[in-house]
Amino acid sequence: MLLAALMMPLNFALVPLTALWPHLAVLSIGVSFTLFGLALGLLMVNSSALTTALIPDDLLARVSSTRRTLTQGAVVLGGVLGAVLLGIVGAVPTLWLAVAVALGQCVFLLRIGVPRRGALLPSELPAEPETLPAGP
Repeated sequence: MLLAALMMPLNFALVPLTALWPHLAVLSIGVSFTLFGLALGLLMVNSSALTTALIPDDLLARVSSTRRTLTQGAVVLGGVLGAVLLGIVGAVPTLWLAVAVALGQCVFLLRIGVPRRGALLPSELPAEPETLPAGP
């Protein structure tokens, strides 16, 4: 998950960098779109696996549907906000702001400890069922 989050700012940075090297624009944008697809795939699978591991089964459907609703809403709001910023400050500053927001995502993931989430902590494991005494 952290690898995918680190790929996002890199892929976002490749697009405004084309303003510095216009002769590499097609290559840079192609690499950016490829990285975006890879990062998005990794991020979606890893975040779903982490959610499944951390959320109790009886709440998983509610949490998943809420996550989907918030994600789809954020896509719409982000598009509108990006268009407004594009009209006010221009394309390159708006794209650099996207890089900054993506870097903020990396900092957030590091702060909550996502890289260490390879396995559940002992306190997160379900309680062991009590064993019945052996019969006569």
